[in-house]
Amino acid sequence: MNLMFAAGTSSGTLPLQRDFVLDSQLGRFAPFGVLRTADPREFTGDRFAMISAEHNFRSVPFLMLGIPFLYKSGIEFLADATAAQSWLNGNSMTNGWYYEAGIGIGKIFGIIRADVTYRISNPNDVFFTIG
Repeated sequence: MNLMFAAGTSSGTLPLQRDFVLDSQLGRFAPFGVLRTADPREFTGDRFAMISAEHNFRSVPFLMLGIPFLYKSGIEFLADATAAQSWLNGNSMTNGWYYEAGIGIGKIFGIIRADVTYRISNPNDVFFTIG
């Protein structure tokens, strides 16, 4: 299991370019530790907290389901979830905690990963990303 916790705080009046920006997908490319369903620069602020968790089940689910092609080829099944919040001058920029969760298939052709992630926070939506 991979866990990542990131947080930051600042004090005083900062210019806009010094605000924290929660990392997000870029053109549908989204590695571990970014908000897969957020737009680039959607959440900024002078304080933030984010926790991401991901578990790689390897090929065990495919073995249990009896799909020999997938477990013999080394395809992996992954599950992930992220919670984040950012604040600007004490006001939440994410309207409370922002949540997303998803599943993915890894080691496609030995190198590619594809994820389907559900944005639990408003506006709800489903996103497809490559990582």
